[in-house]
Amino acid sequence: MVKEGLISEDLVDAFNFPVFFPSVSEVKEVITSNSHLNIERVDEIHFGVDPSSPGYIQSWKMHVRAASEGILCKHFGQNLTDDIFDRYPENIEQFFKTSRSTTHLGKTDKADKVLLPVLNDDAS
Repeated sequence: MVKEGLISEDLVDAFNFPVFFPSVSEVKEVITSNSHLNIERVDEIHFGVDPSSPGYIQSWKMHVRAASEGILCKHFGQNLTDDIFDRYPENIEQFFKTSRSTTHLGKTDKADKVLLPVLNDDAS
């Protein structure tokens, strides 16, 4: 959008929307550093969603928009935010095609699977 002259590079550079998906090892490190907790197991939860299904990208777009539209509108304005989300399906599809496989807490290399640690409290 900067290359098209629709948005200034300064406006893009001034925008910060931090998103962090910790790796399983990072989560384990934090949990085990607390002497009152330990990990009994890490479970996989399958949602049965196929990322290649026709409605998947649109559904993903709606979820991301619901979570981020307010901050985007405040920074870029409603018209640019609408344009960002009009372009989103193509951009996210390209991302899925080119991203490397990774496993993180709440995100794995398979879009239909989430990893969750099951904890117990040793203090009891």
